[in-house]
Amino acid sequence: MSLTKIIATIGPSIEDYESLKSLALSGMNCIRINTAHASEESIEKIVKMRNSLEIDTGKIISIMVDLKGEELRILTKDGDIEIKAGKDYKISDRTFHAWEIAINLEKSIGVIEPGDSLIAMDGRVKFHVNRVEKGVLSATATTSGTLKNMGRLNIPGRYVPLASVTERDRQFLQLAIKHQIEFCAMSFVQSASQINDLHDLIMEMNGNLKIVAKIETKKALDNIRDIVAVSDVIMVARGDLGVEVPLSEVSMSQKEIISAAHRNGVPTIVATQILESMVNSETPTRAEVSDITNAILDNADALMLSEETAVGKYPAEAVKTLSGIAEYVERKVKHFPGPDEYFGNRVTFSISKATRVISDEVSSDAIIVITRTGNTARMVSAVRPSMIIIAAVRQRLIAGFTTLVKGCHSCNYKLRFSGSYNDPSDY
Repeated sequence: MSLTKIIATIGPSIEDYESLKSLALSGMNCIRINTAHASEESIEKIVKMRNSLEIDTGKIISIMVDLKGEELRILTKDGDIEIKAGKDYKISDRTFHAWEIAINLEKSIGVIEPGDSLIAMDGRVKFHVNRVEKGVLSATATTSGTLKNMGRLNIPGRYVPLASVTERDRQFLQLAIKHQIEFCAMSFVQSASQINDLHDLIMEMNGNLKIVAKIETKKALDNIRDIVAVSDVIMVARGDLGVEVPLSEVSMSQKEIISAAHRNGVPTIVATQILESMVNSETPTRAEVSDITNAILDNADALMLSEETAVGKYPAEAVKTLSGIAEYVERKVKHFPGPDEYFGNRVTFSISKATRVISDEVSSDAIIVITRTGNTARMVSAVRPSMIIIAAVRQRLIAGFTTLVKGCHSCNYKLRFSGSYNDPSDY
């Protein structure tokens, strides 16, 4: 199996145990649940199947619940509207008596200023804001296209006061904590304070979930150093990010995000259109293979499949293909670079660097790390040793945390110490 970890999204294509088992045997390390299409019953079913999988395969497999959050949407009063480039339109909130096009959240109107761009329908319809008067935007369409009711809306570069966690999200958080799920992903992160608020909420619920911050807005990209410093995992969510920033900037933004996370020892995930052609095809395109190779060379810890496994015709083949590409790249590139500078715990970082040097000098087959929280294993991985890392942990949940750490495998241990020795699991 590859050192690079693989996340697979569950959907209609994977509804039974044997299908999920085929993903695990093909290289899947983490199951992603999109809560936009989930229920309490479906999550409980997936948890039970995951638990059975671990017994049958002897492999630790984690689960990530992807929280939907509050979304910015464009509204059309009378069905689809054909937008014409160069034509002027009025856009308001629904309190405006004669609205034809509106934004679903009234509070968002107040942050928009003349000169801003409004991007709807995943980038297919764009407007330039000319004036803002009494809660009504006067905007010129810069592209032609069909505007549909409840289409996704982006306002690049603006902090939009969205609720980070909705009431529905809270219910999924409670479920995740109840079933000891390892990760929750926060959508449309814009600032570090949102991550801190979610950490506080999880603590109030007596949970121990790790937070995956999805970087998919221009504002998050601007605040990446602060966001990385308080996040457990960073996801480069290229779908909405590719709407918020020019497409020509997406690849370099990916490198910037991964580098910022690596300097803090934070694992990274690259997501969106990894093997999109394999939704309907048994083989990937050459461009997809090059994209995957580039993401691995960028030093990503994990790659995530979405539609490929959720609704695709060849889910197991997609996972196997991704694993095979990663294995080849890792054979060709023996030594991946550690961070060029480090902003976290210097003592742990220094010990991790020394561990890599010693392991290289003696040509060890593996590095064994005894860890209570998984943090030391994460830091050893961050310096990118060429051999696998075996994290010896006491709790199954901690083992799950390491499933998104590059090159890391976990095993449970029980040791007893006497006298005044410190328990090595304190690290």
